[in-house]
Amino acid sequence: MSVFTFAGTGAADWPIHNDSFYKNYSVQRRERVEQRKFSCACYRSLLIDCGLGTFGLLNEVRQELSALTDVVITHSHPDHFDAAELSMLCEKLAPAKLTIWGAKELQPQLPSCANLSYRQVECFVPFTTGKLRITALPSNHWVADTDEQTVNYLIEDTQEDKTIFYGLDGAWLPIQSWRHLMHYKFDLFVLECTSGRDEMDMRAFIHNNTQMVRLLVGAIRHHKLLKPTGQIYVSHIAYTLHDSHEALQKELDVMGVKVAFDGLSIEI
Repeated sequence: MSVFTFAGTGAADWPIHNDSFYKNYSVQRRERVEQRKFSCACYRSLLIDCGLGTFGLLNEVRQELSALTDVVITHSHPDHFDAAELSMLCEKLAPAKLTIWGAKELQPQLPSCANLSYRQVECFVPFTTGKLRITALPSNHWVADTDEQTVNYLIEDTQEDKTIFYGLDGAWLPIQSWRHLMHYKFDLFVLECTSGRDEMDMRAFIHNNTQMVRLLVGAIRHHKLLKPTGQIYVSHIAYTLHDSHEALQKELDVMGVKVAFDGLSIEI
């Protein structure tokens, strides 16, 4: 079996420092430590997203950094991509090479590291790294500064016959992405659940709330996209939009969905 590690599972509003503006929420709500920083994940030699705080987070969850050869970026928001964090990762891995994959708008933002190379991704055009076959799929998100096409990733492990969908960030799924996913059977779906239960919040146009997750999971199960042992997790949990990890898990239990937390490793 292979191991998928959720290194970070928070959204962009989680405080990195104790003196953050958001510390007041710890007074108003029960203290939460399950999701503390931004979202990133590791599978075999692959790192998915490298935003603010990633380097320290990977060390904190004791991820074996020497195994990393590639980084795929979903979009250039700072909680998913940060040049300084990527530079620290390159320095740690040197002289080993590191390849970063992302939209064309990402290239001008990359740090100057001798052991870093860049590859542009195109939606629906698969690329390979080692035993992994990866396809970028359009996501329903938005980066105002670059107006880039944000993406989710379909990851196929050809060595172990495992298939993963990593869907952070974005609300729902564009129809062309959904139609592509319907050709596969999945071992793991990772859906975002940034927002809570407030269906009036306009972030529903770029992020999932819990009701949207319920409908997505219903469609996934109805169309039999999961293998018999397939799992569904949610991640990218906003600090200011959820009451607690336990409350969210209780709400999603009826869907057979698990809430990821920082440092969680699962076998698939």
